[in-house]
Amino acid sequence: MKKENREVFQAFGLLTQIGITLLTTVFLSIFIGYKMDEKFGTSFWFPIWLILGLLAGIQNIYGLVKRFYIKDKEKEDKELEYFENLKCKVSAKDEGKSDKKQ
Repeated sequence: MKKENREVFQAFGLLTQIGITLLTTVFLSIFIGYKMDEKFGTSFWFPIWLILGLLAGIQNIYGLVKRFYIKDKEKEDKELEYFENLKCKVSAKDEGKSDKKQ
């Protein structure tokens, strides 16, 4: 399988995980809040658990995305470091040439 195809499938897998993670946490928290309101005869547990579920889902999604892109970030950092070193070498050569001309 080509590398490009593998990356597309990995991205599709991440997108699927994001959807499942968010839906699971939100629906589970909605269910808990609804059952608590039903059991105690109140109406304030549902929104509390809904907010908690959304926050938990967002935190889980952040962890998934961070893990997915950490390799790309390391590769990008290495490339940036390489280009910075290359710029320093070129500028040092140019300074050496201008010193010789004077």
